[in-house]
Amino acid sequence: RARVRPSTQPFPRSTRKACPAAAVLAPSRPAAMPVAPSLTALVRAILVVALMRQQLVFVLGEPSTQGGLRGSPSNFSLPELHALLLSYAASPLGDAPGARVREIEGSIASTYAALPKDGAGRLTQRGVRHLVHHYFAKRHGWLIAGLEPHGMRDDASQVHEVAILQDAAPDLVHDLLSQGHFDAGFSLRDVAAMAALIERLLMNDAGRALDRAYEFNGHEARAALDEPALLEVISSYLILFHRRNDDMSADEHRLFKELARQDEEDYYASLEDLGRDTARSHIYAHRSRTNPFEPARYGFRAASQIIDGILHRFGRWQNEECQLMKEDLIELDTHGTGLVPLRRFYAHESPHGYLFHESIDYMRQIGAVDESIPGMPQVRLANYMLGPSNCVASSSYLSLCCMSECELLMGELEAQVRAPEAPPELLLSLAANLSTSSVDAHRVLPGALAARLEGIAALNGGGVPLHGRLFAEWLHVAFPRECPYPHVVE
Repeated sequence: RARVRPSTQPFPRSTRKACPAAAVLAPSRPAAMPVAPSLTALVRAILVVALMRQQLVFVLGEPSTQGGLRGSPSNFSLPELHALLLSYAASPLGDAPGARVREIEGSIASTYAALPKDGAGRLTQRGVRHLVHHYFAKRHGWLIAGLEPHGMRDDASQVHEVAILQDAAPDLVHDLLSQGHFDAGFSLRDVAAMAALIERLLMNDAGRALDRAYEFNGHEARAALDEPALLEVISSYLILFHRRNDDMSADEHRLFKELARQDEEDYYASLEDLGRDTARSHIYAHRSRTNPFEPARYGFRAASQIIDGILHRFGRWQNEECQLMKEDLIELDTHGTGLVPLRRFYAHESPHGYLFHESIDYMRQIGAVDESIPGMPQVRLANYMLGPSNCVASSSYLSLCCMSECELLMGELEAQVRAPEAPPELLLSLAANLSTSSVDAHRVLPGALAARLEGIAALNGGGVPLHGRLFAEWLHVAFPRECPYPHVVE
């Protein structure tokens, strides 16, 4: 039972040519539910339910026609969910979720090891929030409503406040959190399960436009399509997904598709290439399941799996545009400090057609303005690049954003340290050997950076906390074009 979500206030839309943004800043959510110190049982229970429901949808091959989350708990009654919960909550997570949870577990293991733990050696909710956000930002370039960096919110949410969890099964989440035995913290497997659950629900929500894509091409959702018809459906889906336009009529959609195809350099033409490549890769990977003596036909399940593949690839595909914009802005950073005078930023005529017109209030809100010199505001390039005006908002729950190079740098450090803190000399050595798109490895860091790192260690008993504000500031100085300055709200 999905509750009505409050209205949201959008950030200013970016006017850059190639990647228009429609990111929406999620509103602060009232503390309507008690905050429990652990969600281990919640993770296990809801994941089992969600995965069972997804499997049922795939087996039955029946897409949603009610506008709910396809294959998610919101399509089913609360009593039914509770019955399934009682049947399966006591079972270990184990093999039911399969390879996806194990894959996520492997990708976050080093970060999990590097985060501070509670007395039982398990992760607290604050750590889970960081880790789940880190996973999606690093892996997909996803900005999830409820897991935004704190500088984009008035308060810091907990992981159970992720919007899609709240809306998919609010009563179930409330009932589970209201029980008094969620105090065991999070294991690595629990965090991976939470990430897998959120990822699955987001995929399901993003796939709702697939029903309309079939309709706009004159097909029933259960129809088996040949390859050309399937590619047309995928193309229509990408337009609906990217434009986030629930009011688009079939005629408007047809006209938009025709106009987009007239310009081979158009953004949507490139987006269509992504869909076509993903679809044909899927068809090739499943070629052994088709009868070579009959024309191949593809059902709704195959289309859904192709959509999942596109969503997994979309972040890295769009990041090519982000890198182009970064190269454009670096030309303005003549001193290599990651700062550009605000007037120069606004006056810049990009050779790639980007227009930088975001308001000063928006820039301040995301920490992208350095006003340390009175009367000379400067733009922090890293903060600006990671801001929501450079995201594509595909739904109320998910925006696809520029991928953070700083998340990759932190991942390298966490993999080497595998502890919540490290000696300053070790971090200095590791940082000197890290490379980015604008920094070469094997460099000699300035003595001031070494002294600053030693100062942080002196304040913390000889070690530098990897996830503290002071080290985040240090990374910003060491990699000013990649690592954002930690905004004061954070």
